[in-house]
Amino acid sequence: MKVVVAGASGVVGGRCATILAERGHDLVLISRDPARIAGLPGVPLQLDLGQLIDGTATVLPEADVLVNCAGPSVRWTHPVALAALRAGMDFTDPGGDLEEVHRLATVAESEGHTAVLGAGVQPGLVAIAVQAVVLRTGACRVRGSCGGLQTLSISSVEDYVAAAGTSQEAAGRRLHEGRVERAAPSKAGPLPGRYPPSATGHLHLDQEVLGVAERLGCTDLTWFNVMDAPRSSAALARLLAGGGSESDALAAVAEDLRNREPYFRIEVEAWNGDECTRLGIATADCYDLTARILVQAAELAVAGTPGALFASGIGVSPETWLTGLLGAAEITWDEEGEL
Repeated sequence: MKVVVAGASGVVGGRCATILAERGHDLVLISRDPARIAGLPGVPLQLDLGQLIDGTATVLPEADVLVNCAGPSVRWTHPVALAALRAGMDFTDPGGDLEEVHRLATVAESEGHTAVLGAGVQPGLVAIAVQAVVLRTGACRVRGSCGGLQTLSISSVEDYVAAAGTSQEAAGRRLHEGRVERAAPSKAGPLPGRYPPSATGHLHLDQEVLGVAERLGCTDLTWFNVMDAPRSSAALARLLAGGGSESDALAAVAEDLRNREPYFRIEVEAWNGDECTRLGIATADCYDLTARILVQAAELAVAGTPGALFASGIGVSPETWLTGLLGAAEITWDEEGEL
């Protein structure tokens, strides 16, 4: 298929381009500065995405699907999606929330194309992992976590700040006996998975994972987002309070990574009585995982039903998604003891 990659000069965009080319697809790579994508496979196209908003952009090239890696998501997902759908393309993006799915649904249906949002790690792979353990075990009680120590970009910091309102709604909540409730840390139980003592977990129940749990009949779901980066956490907190800057946050990340190796994990436990089944997904680079989920979503979108949906809602098995990550992540199942 022919694929347009927007934001190809970024870490995720460049990785997407490489994977798509390896899978035999023809590429058009969009960047404001073609020199930054000179080493990537595909035909470069100089375009400032801001022109899609003010209406001065030239017509997008003909293609089957547009993969949007331009960030921050809060700024670019909606206008780039509209431009792609109206140009006759399907659309995939690692960002987007339930409100954005609803906003794009009517346009996607009327244009006869598919918009797949949440085709990344969170949203995306976290919900897929929850699906995998519940469908495998039939368990109604799930505990899980994701996070670690990773690099950040200016775009990811901007997305973090922009999503603070939604995150506050999800923070400190869990699904307990079929009802969403706030829970004190003392009632949340231990952090699932193996993390260093320096890591801290915070209760977090987002719309996508809650929707998956409810669809599958899961009555109890406790989820933790994990950060093993104390300087970064403090810098981001200052930024949310109106102090500091994005540059300060990036400097804090560099300090947290000094003399340490980056890591990222998703750990999910499904309980049937006293029996526990565990799924672990581990990698050094969550951005690579995002690129691989995006590529799978792009290939599935082309064959999808017109409309808008989360990647976790595409009608393929969780094992299909996980198989696509082999070689990029260590994926382990354990039905007896520790992972």
